[in-house]
This record gives sequence, C-alpha cells and structure tokens, in this order.
Amino acid sequence: MKTEHKAIFLSVIFGLAAWVMDALAGYLFFYPQSFLDNLLLHIHPHEIYHRLVVSVSFLLFGFIWCRVENKRQALQDSLDRQAGWWRAMLSNIGDAVMAVDNSARIVFMNPVAEQLTGWSFSDGRGRPVEQVFQIINEFTKLPAENIADRVLRDGAVVGLANHTVLITRTGQEIPIDDSAAPIWDTGGSVRGVVLVFRDVTARRRGEEELRKSEARNQALFENMSNAVAVFRVEDDGQNFIFVDFNRAGEQIENINRENVLGRSVLEIFPGIGEFGLLDVFKRVWATGQPEHYPAAWFQDDRVAGWRENYVYKLPSGEVVAVYTDETRRRLAEKALKQSEARYRTLFNGSNDGEFVYGLHPDGTTTKFIEVNEVACQSLGYSHQELLSLKPEHVWVWPDSDDNGGITSKLLSNRHVLFETGILGKDGAKKLVEINAHLVYLHDQPAVLATARDITERKQAEQRLIESEERYRTAIESSSDGVVIVEGDTFIFANQRMAEILGYNRPGDILGHKISLLSIPRTEAG
Repeated sequence: MKTEHKAIFLSVIFGLAAWVMDALAGYLFFYPQSFLDNLLLHIHPHEIYHRLVVSVSFLLFGFIWCRVENKRQALQDSLDRQAGWWRAMLSNIGDAVMAVDNSARIVFMNPVAEQLTGWSFSDGRGRPVEQVFQIINEFTKLPAENIADRVLRDGAVVGLANHTVLITRTGQEIPIDDSAAPIWDTGGSVRGVVLVFRDVTARRRGEEELRKSEARNQALFENMSNAVAVFRVEDDGQNFIFVDFNRAGEQIENINRENVLGRSVLEIFPGIGEFGLLDVFKRVWATGQPEHYPAAWFQDDRVAGWRENYVYKLPSGEVVAVYTDETRRRLAEKALKQSEARYRTLFNGSNDGEFVYGLHPDGTTTKFIEVNEVACQSLGYSHQELLSLKPEHVWVWPDSDDNGGITSKLLSNRHVLFETGILGKDGAKKLVEINAHLVYLHDQPAVLATARDITERKQAEQRLIESEERYRTAIESSSDGVVIVEGDTFIFANQRMAEILGYNRPGDILGHKISLLSIPRTEAG
C-alpha cells in the first residue's frame, strides 16, 4: 500500500475510533441511555458536532501528513539517487578514493583503493586511516606525514610530497601521488576527508624512459658526424633564429655555439640567400615537406666549402638543417679521378698485356675486371668480350702446376712468376710470362697480372741451345784435343784430349790445373 493510502486509511480509522470512544465515554459517565443509542441512534447534537470535528481533524492531519511524507520520500529518493550516483562514480574512476570521518577513521574505499592498499573495505572500515594508508618517503624510508590529520586540522586541500611510497597490506612498496580535501557540512565544519591517490609506477617508468631517451637523443645530437642546426621561425617564415647547434657544426664552421644561439641565420651565414638554402628553409616551413639540397659550393666572408643539406620541419614548427661538409670528399674525388686517369694512362700505355681479376674465398677466379688494349689486341678480343671471360678461358696453365696451385702460391707469397701459354680468339697459342701480384679492390682480394709475350725469346733460346749442341758435338767428335781453360783450371775437355793426357773420360781432368799439360806421364802413370 502506498504511503498516502496508508495515511488516509489510518485517518479514517482514528476518526471512527474517536467516534466510538466518545460514545463509550458518554454511556459510562454522562448519559443514561445505552451504548448503541450513544453511538448511533440518540446522539446529543453537541456530541455529533464534537465527533465530527475530531474525525475531520484526523482526516486533515492524515492529508497533511501524507503530503509531508510524500515530499520527504521524494527528497530521500533524490538523496539516494545522488548517493548511488556518487558511489558508482567513485567506485569506477581510475584513481583510488578513500574517505574518513572527523576522527580520521575510514568510512569509504573504492575498489581501486582496495586493490592498491591490499585492504578490503569490510576489513578497513572504521580503522584509523594511517593503519590502512601507510606512506613513507621513498629515499629515507621514514613515515610520511598523515595528510588526513593535516586536512582535519587546517581545513585545506593538501597534496602529497614527492617521492611518497605506499606500503600495502602485504608489504609491497608502490610509488604514489595524491591529494586530500576536506568534507564540509552545512554549518561550515569539517566532517571528514576524502583522499584521492594513484599508482605512479608506470608514469615513473615512462618518465625515466623519457629521460633516458632525451639523454640518448642529446648524446646522438652532440656526437653525430653531421652538423645539425635547429631554427625558430620568426616574421612569418622570413627569419630563422638558431636555437641549437651541435658540436659537429661548431667544428665544420669553426664557430662556437654560444656565438650562434639566438642569432639569425642571415647574420651568421650572410651568403645563405645566394647559396639558395634560405628558400629551401621557407618552403619546408610553409609546406612541412622535407627537402634534400644537393652538395653545392657555399662561400661568404667567413667560410667556404661544399655543403650538402637535408631540411625538415619539427612538429613544434621549428626547422632543422642536417648537413655535411663535402669539401674533403669532393677534393678527394677530384684527386682520385686524376689518379685514375694517370693509372689508366699507364695501364693502357703498357707494352705488355695487363689483366685484373678477382678471387673468391675458395680461391677460384672471377671474370676479368679490367684489361688493357694490348691484352685485347694480343688475344684478338674486343674489350667487352674479354671482360666476359675468366683467366682459365685464355691461359693454358703449365703442366707442372695448375690454377689452384698458382693461386695458393699467390695468396701465400702475394706474388708469383710463371710461364704459360695463352690462346687467342682464333685459337693461336703464344707463350707468355705472367707476373702476378695480389692486390685489394674495395677490401676484396684481386690479382693484377702482367703478361709479357716471350714467344720470340723462347725461340731464340731454343736456337741458341741447338747451336750450342751442334758446336759441342763437333768439338767432342774432333780428332784434335780441345780444352777450355778458365783462369788456370780446365772447365772443358773433349774425349781426344782426355786420351792424350791418359784419362778415360773428359770428366776426369775437369777441375785440374793447366800445369797438368807439362807433366810427362808414363804408361803406368
């Protein structure tokens, strides 16, 4: 039954009860007639008026009470809804929330507070806050000030000191930060304190990682070989002010960072406009698109050299130029080209065939890397044709050795000299002397081989050998004794001279002195 229905029903009951009680009192004390006559049949007019007034009064009271009760119930429902809403909100926010009364005893804990402290609300309710919320200094390990007592005392919002650690029920230490605020009643008195705190382990870890990352980035910035300049943009992209400049930039430009920071790039490098880099800065700042500015010659009243730039824009709006000093490389490239030109002149101007080929780790050869004009002419190949071949395609290795053996000697001694045959494109064979040296190209082993045509020399040597053989045969077959003396010693004698001197073989007198010819000998001698 609804509250208003109950109020009306009770008012009616009380009105009827008053009617009955008045009739009973009249029967007992005032009127001689029966109770029924006093109740319904012969009611005195004064009694009717009195009973009606009492009954109506009860009805009016019932109606008034009903209205008051409805308003009270509505107010209670509103308070219950608000309390439920606040309780649900406090129970589901990400921070831990704990409330204490004016005696600093716990009256509320949300699930996050239960999780962090290790105390359930049922176990912690009514306990002193310092028993559940134990905090110490992270470094000294001394108990921290109870901020709930401070709030109750001062009536002001209080925040935790830095490096505060919460000791959980199990003894675990959790770094936290929090704040405490007073709970006021309608009279302006502090009725309690609400504590809001959170686990900052992840934030501490993130801050530490950020600190390390910033330190790494700063170390990279300071120690990278490329120059880095960071600019703040002013005058709507017309002026660029140095805000940072690394050590490599100081060395390249021969200027101190202190003399650069806070100054315009036009003041430090007045030639940047003519150089074209200032326009790049403006475009990058306006579009946000990075640009590579190829190496070009920069010169002003203070510095000169080749500079290659890469320019980009930071999310902060600052413009960064990363650049290298290409002067030495350009000079080295120029010197290298000149050296290569001299080398190529010598390489192609040689009277001998010049071959360059590489070596694999297993000792096998690569195709020819380079050959000179003499090599092409002597073999009858074009330059491109010869570069498609390997040494074993044109060289006939000696019978006493092979490519593997020669390569092994070359790797061991870094030089080898051998003779071999060489086959031309037409199949013609020539004899060559190969003078091979181990060299390194781009840190890889290679062979520089000079092939000298020795065909005519070998033919001349063969003719000499044949001539010497003919002369030797004629002398050895002569009927006259023939000797050859070097100093006073026999170095050659034919068979007839051995017989004249009484020896069986020419070799028996070789090495003897010439005085042997003047000593008479007997047959027995």
